[in-house]
Amino acid sequence: MPSTPLSAHGTDRHWRAVLMITLALTAVRMVALFATPLELYPDEAQYWLWSRTLDWGYYSKPPMVAWLIWATTSIGGDAEPWVRFSAPLLHAVTTFCVFAIGRRLYDSTTGFAAAALYLLMPAVQLSSLVAATDAPLLMFLALALLAYVEMPAGDARRRVWLAAGFGAALGLAFLSKYAAVYGLIGLALHLAASPDARRIWNLKSVLAALAALLAILAPNLIWNAAHDFATVQHTAANANWSGRQLFNLGELGDFLASQFGVFGPIPFAVLLGGAAVLAFRRRLQPADVLLICFALPAILIVTGQAFISRANANWSGAGYAPGVILVAAWLVRWRARWWLIGALALQGAVAAVFLACVLNPGFADRV
Repeated sequence: MPSTPLSAHGTDRHWRAVLMITLALTAVRMVALFATPLELYPDEAQYWLWSRTLDWGYYSKPPMVAWLIWATTSIGGDAEPWVRFSAPLLHAVTTFCVFAIGRRLYDSTTGFAAAALYLLMPAVQLSSLVAATDAPLLMFLALALLAYVEMPAGDARRRVWLAAGFGAALGLAFLSKYAAVYGLIGLALHLAASPDARRIWNLKSVLAALAALLAILAPNLIWNAAHDFATVQHTAANANWSGRQLFNLGELGDFLASQFGVFGPIPFAVLLGGAAVLAFRRRLQPADVLLICFALPAILIVTGQAFISRANANWSGAGYAPGVILVAAWLVRWRARWWLIGALALQGAVAAVFLACVLNPGFADRV
């Protein structure tokens, strides 16, 4: 898991740009939260109801979304903006993590490009203005990945702490949404693919990661055991392999088309095309392999689920952050400046239209 030496000047310049852009767009999103006339949709109302009685689990989701709503509504009351208040803040933190991961694995230019692509990703536009499980899931997975990529740079003592941080962040991701399992899959794949990665871990770091993960996840597991594993059963039932036509090409096509919409048409095309071409030509860098291990399992597994039965567009969300870093790295490496500018311009235009629709729902009928 190599890192590229950076000039302090370049890093500071790109970090300041990411900080200013993220804060500015987050402020715009916060204004939109308080200005929109849109009421809570049914899932948001259900999460708000859960937040009235805090617990370690709920029927269909782990507890994080309810905890966040409880925290923000305790400050500002039960109006819609305060129910959704945490979402844009969580995505802002994820953006900073994306920059830090891109900088560590490649350089600050890549980190800046990845942060900009993530911040303007269509899925992030939507997720920043609703109360849902995706925003905390993506943030905690990004924090876990950041701890993981920092491990090679530390001494033995620091690696143990980073391993504990990885486990803790992954545990919090599981408390947000069980799709956090893709983080474990990514870790397993990367350890299998990279001897250098395996050498970083020793018994102390493994135990630290497991202890942190289990300490955070245990109360939710105990709650599930006391409630006939209601959340786990509901999550499994979402696969819905019975009562539907199996091996459905239509569902597969719809899901793949939706990924161009939620990830962004240019970035998603670069992600799939770049992974295929570079793997075939055996030109993947070690950092590319790491990110592929964490990005592609969610996309590929959910694509298979869509073919077998059905899948929602956001079910591949666990791969968004590592995927967008990979796209940025390839566009920078290929010196595809105009493709990067085109992707940002297109997604910026989509973001502007989306905000207009949020602020004035009647505008959506005229678009």
